[in-house]
Amino acid sequence: MIEEALAQSGEMRAPHDVDRFLAMFLDHYQANIARNSRPYPHVVDEIVRLRSEGARVAVCTNKREALAVRLIGALALTDLFAAIIGRDTLPVSKPDPGHLTGTIARAGGDIRHAVMIGDSGVDVATARAARVPVVGVTFGYSDVPMAELGADATIDSYANLSGVIRHLLMRE
Repeated sequence: MIEEALAQSGEMRAPHDVDRFLAMFLDHYQANIARNSRPYPHVVDEIVRLRSEGARVAVCTNKREALAVRLIGALALTDLFAAIIGRDTLPVSKPDPGHLTGTIARAGGDIRHAVMIGDSGVDVATARAARVPVVGVTFGYSDVPMAELGADATIDSYANLSGVIRHLLMRE
Protein backbone atom coordinates (compact mmCIF):
# COMPACT_ATOMS: atom_id res chain seq x y z
CA MET A 1 0.00 0.00 0.00
CA ILE A 2 2.80 2.40 0.92
CA GLU A 3 4.71 1.52 -2.25
CA GLU A 4 1.58 2.10 -4.35
CA ALA A 5 0.95 5.48 -2.71
CA LEU A 6 4.53 6.53 -3.36
CA ALA A 7 4.32 5.35 -6.97
CA GLN A 8 1.05 7.25 -7.48
CA SER A 9 2.71 10.42 -6.17
CA GLY A 10 5.74 9.89 -8.40
CA GLU A 11 8.11 9.45 -5.47
CA MET A 12 10.77 6.78 -5.34
CA ARG A 13 12.04 5.87 -1.89
CA ALA A 14 14.61 3.47 -0.54
CA PRO A 15 13.28 0.24 1.00
CA HIS A 16 14.18 1.41 4.53
CA ASP A 17 11.99 4.51 4.02
CA VAL A 18 9.09 2.34 2.86
CA ASP A 19 9.52 0.14 5.95
CA ARG A 20 9.59 3.23 8.18
CA PHE A 21 6.45 4.66 6.55
CA LEU A 22 4.68 1.34 6.92
CA ALA A 23 5.60 1.14 10.61
CA MET A 24 4.30 4.69 11.13
CA PHE A 25 1.07 3.89 9.32
CA LEU A 26 0.52 0.67 11.29
CA ASP A 27 1.14 2.45 14.60
CA HIS A 28 -1.39 5.13 13.69
CA TYR A 29 -3.90 2.63 12.33
CA GLN A 30 -3.68 0.39 15.38
CA ALA A 31 -4.14 3.34 17.75
CA ASN A 32 -7.19 4.58 15.81
CA ILE A 33 -8.49 1.30 14.41
CA ALA A 34 -12.17 1.78 15.13
CA ARG A 35 -12.34 5.57 15.30
CA ASN A 36 -14.31 5.87 12.04
CA SER A 37 -15.27 2.23 11.51
CA ARG A 38 -18.81 0.98 11.97
CA PRO A 39 -20.54 -2.14 10.68
CA TYR A 40 -22.51 -1.56 7.50
CA PRO A 41 -26.25 -1.14 8.04
CA HIS A 42 -28.06 -4.48 8.46
CA VAL A 43 -24.89 -6.60 8.46
CA VAL A 44 -25.03 -7.52 12.16
CA ASP A 45 -28.72 -8.46 11.91
CA GLU A 46 -28.01 -10.64 8.90
CA ILE A 47 -25.07 -12.36 10.59
CA VAL A 48 -27.22 -13.05 13.64
CA ARG A 49 -29.97 -14.41 11.35
CA LEU A 50 -27.54 -16.66 9.47
CA ARG A 51 -26.07 -17.98 12.71
CA SER A 52 -29.56 -18.70 14.07
CA GLU A 53 -30.11 -20.83 10.96
CA GLY A 54 -26.95 -22.82 11.70
CA ALA A 55 -24.44 -20.96 9.52
CA ARG A 56 -20.85 -20.50 10.57
CA VAL A 57 -19.67 -17.02 9.71
CA ALA A 58 -15.98 -16.21 9.33
CA VAL A 59 -13.73 -13.38 8.23
CA CYS A 60 -11.23 -13.97 5.42
CA THR A 61 -9.26 -10.75 5.00
CA ASN A 62 -5.97 -9.57 3.55
CA LYS A 63 -5.66 -7.33 6.59
CA ARG A 64 -3.11 -8.65 9.10
CA GLU A 65 -4.78 -11.02 11.54
CA ALA A 66 -3.91 -9.02 14.67
CA LEU A 67 -5.39 -5.88 13.12
CA ALA A 68 -8.55 -7.69 11.98
CA VAL A 69 -9.02 -9.22 15.45
CA ARG A 70 -8.41 -5.84 17.08
CA LEU A 71 -10.90 -4.03 14.81
CA ILE A 72 -13.61 -6.67 15.18
CA GLY A 73 -13.06 -6.68 18.95
CA ALA A 74 -13.23 -2.88 19.16
CA LEU A 75 -16.57 -3.07 17.38
CA ALA A 76 -17.75 -5.74 19.87
CA LEU A 77 -18.37 -8.26 17.06
CA THR A 78 -15.88 -11.03 17.91
CA ASP A 79 -18.52 -13.46 19.16
CA LEU A 80 -20.28 -13.40 15.78
CA PHE A 81 -17.41 -15.15 13.99
CA ALA A 82 -16.29 -18.77 14.08
CA ALA A 83 -12.90 -17.72 12.69
CA ILE A 84 -11.02 -14.54 11.83
CA ILE A 85 -8.27 -15.26 9.32
CA GLY A 86 -5.84 -12.60 8.13
CA ARG A 87 -3.25 -12.43 5.39
CA ASP A 88 -0.61 -13.72 7.79
CA THR A 89 -2.63 -16.49 9.49
CA LEU A 90 -2.06 -19.10 6.81
CA PRO A 91 0.88 -19.67 4.45
CA VAL A 92 -1.18 -18.11 1.61
CA SER A 93 -3.46 -15.10 1.23
CA LYS A 94 -6.10 -13.95 -1.25
CA PRO A 95 -6.33 -14.45 -4.19
CA ASP A 96 -4.90 -17.89 -3.44
CA PRO A 97 -7.92 -20.19 -2.94
CA GLY A 98 -6.21 -21.75 0.08
CA HIS A 99 -6.88 -18.59 2.05
CA LEU A 100 -10.64 -19.04 1.63
CA THR A 101 -10.66 -22.82 1.98
CA GLY A 102 -8.45 -22.52 5.05
CA THR A 103 -10.86 -19.98 6.55
CA ILE A 104 -13.79 -22.30 5.91
CA ALA A 105 -11.91 -25.18 7.54
CA ARG A 106 -10.91 -23.10 10.58
CA ALA A 107 -14.54 -22.09 11.03
CA GLY A 108 -15.58 -25.74 10.97
CA GLY A 109 -17.50 -25.20 7.75
CA ASP A 110 -18.07 -27.28 4.66
CA ILE A 111 -16.87 -25.86 1.36
CA ARG A 112 -19.85 -27.47 -0.38
CA HIS A 113 -22.15 -25.19 1.63
CA ALA A 114 -20.00 -22.06 1.68
CA VAL A 115 -20.57 -18.64 0.15
CA MET A 116 -18.11 -15.77 0.10
CA ILE A 117 -19.22 -12.17 0.44
CA GLY A 118 -16.70 -9.79 -1.05
CA ASP A 119 -16.13 -6.22 -2.06
CA SER A 120 -13.29 -6.45 -4.57
CA GLY A 121 -12.01 -8.19 -7.65
CA VAL A 122 -9.55 -10.09 -5.46
CA ASP A 123 -12.48 -11.49 -3.46
CA VAL A 124 -14.29 -12.64 -6.59
CA ALA A 125 -11.09 -14.19 -7.97
CA THR A 126 -10.46 -15.98 -4.67
CA ALA A 127 -13.97 -17.42 -4.54
CA ARG A 128 -13.80 -18.49 -8.19
CA ALA A 129 -10.44 -20.22 -7.63
CA ALA A 130 -11.88 -22.02 -4.59
CA ARG A 131 -15.07 -22.91 -6.51
CA VAL A 132 -17.22 -21.13 -3.94
CA PRO A 133 -20.20 -18.96 -4.93
CA VAL A 134 -19.60 -15.27 -4.29
CA VAL A 135 -21.89 -12.38 -3.43
CA GLY A 136 -20.37 -9.06 -4.41
CA VAL A 137 -21.26 -5.92 -2.52
CA THR A 138 -21.55 -2.82 -4.68
CA PHE A 139 -20.24 -0.50 -1.97
CA GLY A 140 -16.77 -1.91 -1.44
CA TYR A 141 -13.24 -1.26 -2.62
CA SER A 142 -13.53 -2.24 -6.25
CA ASP A 143 -12.65 0.28 -8.96
CA VAL A 144 -14.54 -1.95 -11.39
CA PRO A 145 -18.29 -2.25 -10.85
CA MET A 146 -19.02 -5.49 -9.01
CA ALA A 147 -21.52 -6.56 -11.69
CA GLU A 148 -18.64 -6.65 -14.19
CA LEU A 149 -16.44 -8.86 -12.00
CA GLY A 150 -18.56 -11.96 -12.37
CA ALA A 151 -19.98 -12.40 -8.88
CA ASP A 152 -22.84 -14.91 -8.68
CA ALA A 153 -25.02 -12.22 -7.11
CA THR A 154 -24.61 -8.60 -6.12
CA ILE A 155 -26.20 -6.65 -3.31
CA ASP A 156 -26.54 -2.92 -2.69
CA SER A 157 -27.29 -3.47 1.01
CA TYR A 158 -26.90 -6.25 3.54
CA ALA A 159 -30.65 -6.07 4.23
CA ASN A 160 -31.44 -9.39 2.52
CA LEU A 161 -28.06 -11.13 2.51
CA SER A 162 -29.44 -14.30 4.09
CA GLY A 163 -32.08 -14.59 1.34
CA VAL A 164 -29.46 -14.16 -1.38
CA ILE A 165 -27.25 -16.80 0.23
CA ARG A 166 -30.14 -19.27 0.50
CA HIS A 167 -30.93 -18.71 -3.19
CA LEU A 168 -27.32 -19.34 -4.22
CA LEU A 169 -27.04 -22.50 -2.15
CA MET A 170 -30.30 -23.89 -3.54
CA ARG A 171 -28.92 -23.53 -7.11
CA GLU A 172 -26.17 -26.05 -6.47
